[in-house]
Amino acid sequence: MNKYYKVAIWLFLLACILLLSYFGRDIQKFIMANISKQLLAWVIAFLLISISFIAVYVLSCCQSRKRLYHLIWFVPLFVVVPFYFPIIEERIHFIVFGVLGFSTMSIFSLRAGLGICLLAACGDELFQHYLPDRVGDWRDVQVNIVSVLGGAVFYIVSMKDKIPVKAEV
Repeated sequence: MNKYYKVAIWLFLLACILLLSYFGRDIQKFIMANISKQLLAWVIAFLLISISFIAVYVLSCCQSRKRLYHLIWFVPLFVVVPFYFPIIEERIHFIVFGVLGFSTMSIFSLRAGLGICLLAACGDELFQHYLPDRVGDWRDVQVNIVSVLGGAVFYIVSMKDKIPVKAEV
């Protein structure tokens, strides 16, 4: 994939995180008033399964069967674990930040990518802390960190021959 597309996707994800942080309560009220919990659960399941199929496609395009073995831990982490979260918003965090972790590592070097991932995971809740109707929650920080690092680690171990260790100058 062209680097410009990767950067565009990454910027789109960052914009989504900021918009979800700022308008999250309004979006949540709208969704809860207009969509049943069962339908919302099916939508989240569809997103998680779609992400898994995209992961299979990405790994199969790399022409290495060894990389497909990483799905053994990726699928349970990103498909099964989110359904154990009691709060639906945490499932959304898991999806968005997991994809952010993967896309960040596809653009930046190892050190810079991990730093950006952790900064985004913590910075989102810090941003919410200063909004009038939002709360920065430590549990959300933990969910963000686990999901962003899960996406980053998935990229690192499945594409380790394509990621630079040092930043390019």
